[in-house]
Formats: sequence, structure tokens, C-alpha cells
Amino acid sequence: GSAPGAVVLRSDVLRKALFHHAPEERLGQEGYRPEVTREVYRALITRAQDVLAAGGSVIVDATFLTPEWREDVAGAAASAGVPFTGVWLDVPPELMAERLDRRTHDASDATVAVLEHQMSREVGEIGWVRMDATAPVPQLATSVLASMRGSR
Repeated sequence: GSAPGAVVLRSDVLRKALFHHAPEERLGQEGYRPEVTREVYRALITRAQDVLAAGGSVIVDATFLTPEWREDVAGAAASAGVPFTGVWLDVPPELMAERLDRRTHDASDATVAVLEHQMSREVGEIGWVRMDATAPVPQLATSVLASMRGSR
């Protein structure tokens, strides 16, 4: 894509914006109803398509817990005629819980209870590149970039 780099679209930030909340302001349960989540994902895909149509690169940061959402984001790239790399970060649940407990000043409202709910869901087949996210961040970033170069 064009300089200076990719536009990062975060589902957590977009969800807060839909409710006119600052990114670090917690949302109540109303922000996580299924119809709101569908609206968030539709908006992410639309914004990604807009960035791609303008010649930019985009990173869409969300859980993508359903095959449909994963297909939609891949379809946005396909319709723009650009390569797509879906990255699924694998982390043991206990490490995810530890990371959530340490997280501060972030747009995500995820808690250990939210994590447990997400872990109980059937996510279907993951056809994306799977990465061990227990690796140090620089090593993980290098691996993600290498997988992206391989998809071109």
C-alpha cells in the first residue's frame, strides 16, 4: 500500500465510536448486543474496503469468531484485487487471562468472563495463518510479516 503504512481498524475503537464513547471509556452491555456486533463488523469491512479502494493497506483487528466474519474480511480484499493474510493468534487461555488482568488504558472492555464466553464458542475451521502469540512481540511481528510476504 501507499506510505506511510497500514491503516489499523480496531473493532474495540469502532464500537466505542458508535456509542460516542472515548476509546478507553467502558461500555455497558448495550454495546455488546449481537446486532451491535454485526454493525461493528459491517462497518469494519466497509472501512477496510474504502482504504483499499484508495490504494492503502489495512489491518483489521477483531476477534473474527465466526467463519462468516472471516470470509467477509477476506472478501473485502478479494473484491479490491489485493492479497489477504488472515492471522489467528494462538495463546493458551491462562496466558490470555493473565494478559487481560494486566491490560490498562486500552479500548478493549474484555475481561476474564468475556474471554471464558469467547472460549466456549464454536469458531469453526480456522483457515488463516496460525501464529504462536506466546512468542516475544518482535519475533511474532517478524513471523506475521513473513506470512504476509508469502501470500503475495
